[in-house]
Amino acid sequence: MEVERAIDRFKQLGLTDYQSRVLYALLKKKSCKISDIASNSGVPNTRVYDVVNQLIEMKFVIKISDKPKTYRVRNVDQVLDTLLQEKTDEIQKIKEDVSVMKDFFKYEDTMDETKLLKVDRDKDLVNLLIEEFGKAKKEIIGFGHKELENKKLQESLKELSNKINVKLIAHPDLDINLDFVKAKHHDMCAYVVDNNKLIIGFGEGSKAYNLGILHNQDSLKSMVKTHFDNLWTTP
Repeated sequence: MEVERAIDRFKQLGLTDYQSRVLYALLKKKSCKISDIASNSGVPNTRVYDVVNQLIEMKFVIKISDKPKTYRVRNVDQVLDTLLQEKTDEIQKIKEDVSVMKDFFKYEDTMDETKLLKVDRDKDLVNLLIEEFGKAKKEIIGFGHKELENKKLQESLKELSNKINVKLIAHPDLDINLDFVKAKHHDMCAYVVDNNKLIIGFGEGSKAYNLGILHNQDSLKSMVKTHFDNLWTTP
């Protein structure tokens, strides 16, 4: 392996540039005097002792003679396996931190301020619902209208229903055949997500549709949930 490539690999595994160069110089020979380490590694004489001592503390290098001071690598397999394991542990910790960050920012996202949007019912409404439903962690309940006939939205809801509780009520005139949808007469377009977010639409029958994405609206949310529970449990 080329010198610089090997040194780059050592640095990727967590060693400094000087540590990498000294370790490479020692690996190339069975043993090496301190003066030879400096000349073979390119590390300044004023730094070689410090770097060698760092590698000794890491248990990668041992001193085998005092006169002259001579050093060698303990075991190449042990050195590389240790470096690789430390990097693997570091990556695992990063993965865990990223997972925590994802959950944190998803939580922050659920705390967004109220949004009032004017959307095109045919073009925008379904995509917005898919986006908002996709943030659900536990449950989606509500009343739907023609948007529930959209195949793209149906596929998204079917996938979500395998992970969370989905219960919807649709108007009997709609062509919908989903296990989690009941056909009952109603005059609402409203969904409650995770008992926290209320998505409510106004303007049924017109192309321009007003959509509210509301947080912390407990009284309105409670009204929708009560009406939903009554209809859902009624034969």
